[in-house]
Amino acid sequence: MEGWARQDPVSAAAALAQLPPSSGLDETTTHFVRGWLSSSDADPTDIFSWVRSLPEKTSAREQAAVAFFEEIGRRDAQSGAKLLAGLDAATQKSASAGLAEGWSSTSPEEAAAWTLQLPPEKRTAAVRAVVSNWARRDPIAAAEFAARNDSNGDFVSTVVDEWLPGSPQQATAWVESLPRGDVRDAGLAKVAEIVWREDPSAAVLWASRISSASRRENELQSICSRWIRIDPIGATSWIQNSTLPPKVKS
Repeated sequence: MEGWARQDPVSAAAALAQLPPSSGLDETTTHFVRGWLSSSDADPTDIFSWVRSLPEKTSAREQAAVAFFEEIGRRDAQSGAKLLAGLDAATQKSASAGLAEGWSSTSPEEAAAWTLQLPPEKRTAAVRAVVSNWARRDPIAAAEFAARNDSNGDFVSTVVDEWLPGSPQQATAWVESLPRGDVRDAGLAKVAEIVWREDPSAAVLWASRISSASRRENELQSICSRWIRIDPIGATSWIQNSTLPPKVKS
């Protein structure tokens, strides 16, 4: 479908319209949009009009919009930002994240600044898309942005998710340097979640540093409930020797 759309988008669109609903239709639609955009004489406004012609509140329309805006974000993000207004509110949220994802691959600073101006209901997913992409390329810059603009730990967790597997010492040192509070706690919880895959005993130590008592206990219960399935002796020993309240230990 992608190759067909690149050569003859009109015929490919007609064939796509004849396909019955299926689990693979969304992916096929996405490939069609990417192929059409990469054709030599593609007109983004024509493609956008086609996306808008798809039935509202369908996953095919949503995925087509995400694919369109992600590609436009790489080529002409400013024009893409203007086109967003032509979408229904339900599709704008995922399309905004798609634009942010594409934009951040060429200019993460500009993409990040744009996402911060979005309405709250669209902002979180878009900023997370930028931070995730940015952290894969320049984790230090992404970390600085996340620390300045995070309010609940979402962005910091996203940076940790991308940064820690490749540079555990740098990533964990950065999390520990954050001011005490919800954002740092979210980062510590993400560290514990990732570390648990290799070393549950280290994961509980990271979770134990969480400042919020309720969150700390919840994270420790979550880790231990998984740990006890694979190493009941080690998990039980840690629980019994921990400083957790008796009820939580139980």
